[in-house]
Amino acid sequence: MKKKIIKLSIETKFKLIGIATRISAHKLSWLLNTELNTDFKQACDLILNNTNHAIYEHDTNTGVFFHLIENKNDSVTLIKQLKNIDYLLKIEGDFSKNQITQLTKKIRNIESITACLTIDIQKLKQKEVELIS
Repeated sequence: MKKKIIKLSIETKFKLIGIATRISAHKLSWLLNTELNTDFKQACDLILNNTNHAIYEHDTNTGVFFHLIENKNDSVTLIKQLKNIDYLLKIEGDFSKNQITQLTKKIRNIESITACLTIDIQKLKQKEVELIS
């Protein structure tokens, strides 16, 4: 009997940007607020393996929501495949590819940012995507 392989695809309703920087979550949210004219505010922390990961939120009031999530804290990394990424910017809602490109360019121009890149969620492991869903 021939084997049948079923591939599961992760259905995502958000986009993800990775940010590499040595600054704190609080300072990064302040810089984003200043440079991007946003209003990130601290939300409840995500607790994983007894380590708090800061989360900041911004609501555009247009159906687009931003979550700035601390990917690395101490020795605990939320998404192990992204071990060089310090923060994840999760974007929910109707935000085009062109808008993502413009946003990453603006973030790259912030002096304290080492790197900023769009992350292909389909290449991440399912369990890791579930952590940030």
